[in-house]
Amino acid sequence: MSVKYRIPFHWHYLLLLLVWVMLACLWPLRVPITEVDEARYTAAVREMVTQGDYLIPHFNAQPRYQKPILYYWLQAASVRLFGVNEVAARFPSAVAVLLTALLVYGFLLHVFRRTPCDARRERTYALCGALATLTMPLLAIWSRSAVTDPALTLFTAGAMLALVQADLDRQRRWYLVAALCTGLAFLTKGPIGLVAPALAWVSYHLTRRQLRDEVRRVPWLAALGVLLAVAAPWYILTYFVDGPGFLTRFFLTENLERYTTAMEGHGWSNRLLGFFTFPVSALVFCFPFSAFLLRDLIAPTAGQMLPDEVRRIRRFAWIWVIVPIAFFSTSATQLPSYIQGIAPAVAVLFALHLAYRETGASTPAMQRRVRWGRRVEAVALVVLTAAWSGGLLFLWLPAVTAEVAPTLARVVAALLGLTGLALLLGIGTALIRRSDQLVPWTTAGWTAHMLVILLGVLPLYVCSQYHPVQRAGEWLHGYAREQAVFTYLPEGFMRTHTHPESLVYYAQRPVQFFTQGDLNFPGALQQAIDAGGALVVTDATGRDSLTAMTRATVVGQFGKIAILHVQPD
Repeated sequence: MSVKYRIPFHWHYLLLLLVWVMLACLWPLRVPITEVDEARYTAAVREMVTQGDYLIPHFNAQPRYQKPILYYWLQAASVRLFGVNEVAARFPSAVAVLLTALLVYGFLLHVFRRTPCDARRERTYALCGALATLTMPLLAIWSRSAVTDPALTLFTAGAMLALVQADLDRQRRWYLVAALCTGLAFLTKGPIGLVAPALAWVSYHLTRRQLRDEVRRVPWLAALGVLLAVAAPWYILTYFVDGPGFLTRFFLTENLERYTTAMEGHGWSNRLLGFFTFPVSALVFCFPFSAFLLRDLIAPTAGQMLPDEVRRIRRFAWIWVIVPIAFFSTSATQLPSYIQGIAPAVAVLFALHLAYRETGASTPAMQRRVRWGRRVEAVALVVLTAAWSGGLLFLWLPAVTAEVAPTLARVVAALLGLTGLALLLGIGTALIRRSDQLVPWTTAGWTAHMLVILLGVLPLYVCSQYHPVQRAGEWLHGYAREQAVFTYLPEGFMRTHTHPESLVYYAQRPVQFFTQGDLNFPGALQQAIDAGGALVVTDATGRDSLTAMTRATVVGQFGKIAILHVQPD
């Protein structure tokens, strides 16, 4: 008997909107812009809007060639609408995640309506898939960040689902929709927007031994025309305006070199470890839905015969998950957000798993597979719940407590522990009783746990780490605008970052970044001092060394960060 989850249909959109507002839009504290990508995108958009140059982004008064233009345009539109602030900078990512959830919901509803399924249950299964999209850490965490990944995920999901529809309906027009979405993805993050859908499509039809026939069915000229009409004009225009600077830097350095060489410390010295990074990341950041899909892999539907359309969607969705993980596992540069595009596929698989999740099996062999699937599912649920709760309690909150109000940090820690314990108890009770309520209890408990993480843990952590830079930048904005600003941080800004690049956004002026190993720092600083003085943002070690060597006065102190006014002797 299938598991039943019944929620009135007219509440579905309201529930999705409510969950989205809570998880993606509510920030109980003023959360500063973080390093590195948020700072670069947001400062570049501020400069873009201020100067009215919407063609080539600039960061710190230099052209920024790292990414294409579409996400900058989305941020610029948000800034023009809501003003220059952190919420406006992050709003496009939040909207992209909501649209992705609605896209998954509409697709699943369309699928279930075409298969034998009760009308009330088909809507609820589609809703579960959309809620999984919103509450999955792989999307929920990055939905609050001013980065390209949520927008790329939206356009990639649109391309993938259009390719599925092209196979299900046998209508060539879906290839034009896929080409449109692929063009938008290419304009958001470059070649990966084209590579991911292409690899998934080829792999799917190879497994069905229909690639040659499908290649003949694709309207290549029309699809290529749509793709080029969307993606090509901006790339071509940058060449005429700026020469080969962007094209060379972006395609060779930011794509080819990033794939073959670990950049900005995002990679393993032992390349063998890199093959395990993304499978583990998928399990952790797609939790708890990854645990249910492990069971689905071992005992899919307990041997129940699936409708042909469902089997094809399930096959494509699994390929959609596997291809990006395999592709990026061979990359030298690795970040968990690289595989964010698999989140909609995981949500679709989760909804299909719910619709055909069976408690019984017809043959002894299938009964054994079901038992193993339950055991793996149970172990994954317990271990990953403990890892999320324990990891945050013992790794993140001690760093927070030292920088923010201890009482508030203790309250958040208590809520995190309580929701984590409640989640574990609910999972344990359902497993012991072999209850059909395992999935709803787990997803409801996880949503509450994510609320504490997203509305408590992450804001406190970000504020504790970046608030001093925000205060220093805002102070610099109105102080001695004629003098150059330097940063000199021998101790390092953070464990993972050297330069406080969000200083550019808050100070609204160029900043020259130097560290202890920069040999040109004394000369550059001396030139600025000889020209009438300079401002240096530094830490305790830099303050002591500079005051001993130069005529320096502390004019601002913000936590661990000091601002020195260095003058000629």
